[in-house]
Amino acid sequence: MSGKLFKYRFLLFGILGPALLCLQIALAQTSGNTTIINQVKATYKYKTFPADTISSVPVVFTILAAPNFEFSFGARDTNVFSKETLLVRLVYKNTGNVKADTATVQTVLPPAGLRVVPGSTQGAISGGAVTWKVFNVNPGQTDSVSVKTVVDSTLSAGLQLSLEASLTWLSSSVAASRIFVVNSFPRLEVTNTSSVSVIGSGRTVTYQIVVKNTGNIQSTNTTLVDTISQNGTYQSASVTPDSIRSAQRVIVWKLGNIPAFSQRNVSVTVVTSSNLGFQTLSNSAFAYSDNVPIGSLGKADLPIVPVAPKSISISSDRQYIFGKLNQ
Repeated sequence: MSGKLFKYRFLLFGILGPALLCLQIALAQTSGNTTIINQVKATYKYKTFPADTISSVPVVFTILAAPNFEFSFGARDTNVFSKETLLVRLVYKNTGNVKADTATVQTVLPPAGLRVVPGSTQGAISGGAVTWKVFNVNPGQTDSVSVKTVVDSTLSAGLQLSLEASLTWLSSSVAASRIFVVNSFPRLEVTNTSSVSVIGSGRTVTYQIVVKNTGNIQSTNTTLVDTISQNGTYQSASVTPDSIRSAQRVIVWKLGNIPAFSQRNVSVTVVTSSNLGFQTLSNSAFAYSDNVPIGSLGKADLPIVPVAPKSISISSDRQYIFGKLNQ
């Protein structure tokens, strides 16, 4: 089947006994009814005898024309805290070679600890299970389904919440699981939004950087680092930086402590270099703290395009006069 992993076992016999070799290959998306042939050859030499070669019996199989799926929980950290709203996202991809007319996705919540937020999903809710029907999933297509849940307020730290999920199509199925751990912690999230969608040479753009602590305890000694690409330089900010370095392209703010569920806002104005062609201006804002060593990144990329000058001034005053005037 297209999109599958195959494992081959080869058994070699020699004077010291048999040896087992294993080979695993990943089969890319392949048209149905394609024939795959695999054969192994081994060259050996014993003392002064001439080298000889032996070949295995060919392994032949035909690719089935059928859908096939990869299935997983969407990426996010596995720590949760009491009363947190947790988005459970299930991601699927058709790695087969034909369209899946229909498939069924289901997740089962733990018996206690999580409850579904009403109206947060298009799936059918029955007890602790949420079920979705998906249709017409083309080869190579990736999509997802989701449901919002709330972590109970009575859970103790260290408790594990286990979620199980499955995707079923035709007579096949694939499963996924994820364990979330209840704890208390800060969590930093950074958004970085530019004031324009494109920019020209010698122009300014303002970035709105928001550092949020979405965790349930304080983020201590929080630092924000803004890095500008070589096509721009720092001009000003709504909050005075603690340091500016690297030719005004790395700006640092010590934001201090950010309480739980609070945020800090910083506006940064950047000016692009002169005489640029079609290029890109990048701005990367990164935040971390004493208790969030692995921080969060917010990046904004702007295309630089040739634009007309802001203004053109033409003066009628003559600086030099040659010959006779008004004759």
